[in-house]
Amino acid sequence: MNSTEVLVNVQQLGLPADSYVVFGSAPMVMAGLRETDDIDLFVTEPLFEQLAGRGWEHVSTADGTESLRRGVFEAFTSWQFGTYAPQVAELLGRADPFGGVPFASLRDVKKWKTARGREKDLRDCALIDTHLSNTT
Repeated sequence: MNSTEVLVNVQQLGLPADSYVVFGSAPMVMAGLRETDDIDLFVTEPLFEQLAGRGWEHVSTADGTESLRRGVFEAFTSWQFGTYAPQVAELLGRADPFGGVPFASLRDVKKWKTARGREKDLRDCALIDTHLSNTT
């Protein structure tokens, strides 16, 4: 998905802007750094319950992480990796809004990707670093 597709998909959900932040790689898409196949949402507990009530599929990973899935979306109430464990409200305070949709800042995405430490995450960190050094 490109930035227009990501934005339209999220807008069509009609979520309350104070209850979620788009996380994962989608903020990188909005910055023009790459495309993505999915959209991760970091949501509050009440919104998580609301999505579950709308029929989103419950998923549990091997490490015990609970999420909800529907189409290209996956919603989480926790975004903890190692020592990195932000809260939705904290990320919203630093979010970059696009079309009324709150996207996690690239600095927050980099913190998460650094904590994950996978090869693909480290490549994304390099892209973010280059982008931030060219825009600040």
